[in-house]
Amino acid sequence: RSQSEDESDEDESKSGSAEEISEDESGGSADGNDEESDGEDTDLPPMDERPPKGHPCVSIRLPSNNIHALDSKAFGGVHYLCSLDLSTNHLAACDLQPELTPRLQTLSLRNNQLASLGGIAALTSLRRLDVSFNRLASLDGAEGLTSLRVLLAGGNQLSGPVPLALAPLSRLTVLDLSANQLDG
Repeated sequence: RSQSEDESDEDESKSGSAEEISEDESGGSADGNDEESDGEDTDLPPMDERPPKGHPCVSIRLPSNNIHALDSKAFGGVHYLCSLDLSTNHLAACDLQPELTPRLQTLSLRNNQLASLGGIAALTSLRRLDVSFNRLASLDGAEGLTSLRVLLAGGNQLSGPVPLALAPLSRLTVLDLSANQLDG
């Protein structure tokens, strides 16, 4: 074998995903089950379960790409996905399936092309949502995001009084609606 092949193999072994790194640290598989996966995600850990010791909360950052659409099951295999950054892309919708991302707490969709919250409203585990600088004319659906603590929705097309959809968000501690056309 050549030296470049050896270096390539060594580089590949160092650059595993967060879940693969977790396997190495804990001695087991990422989902706590040592059996091989058949590709089906039927053995998801319980939603209220924190990642086991040695399994980090997974953060995926995909900002400033050329993403126009997402498959609703795009991140379903990432069992401990807690943070997802899709800012500065070209997304007109984000319809992730909540049952496949039950631990998602932080979602950044800043600077995209969203006209409504759509499927985001079903992600009830969210604690931080950034939908700044989109094309949102309303925050309809936000009322279901009762775990939300931070909502950043500045630089949109919101107008009229402060949206009633915010009333049920009793845990909200940070709200940014700057650079909209709100009154009253």
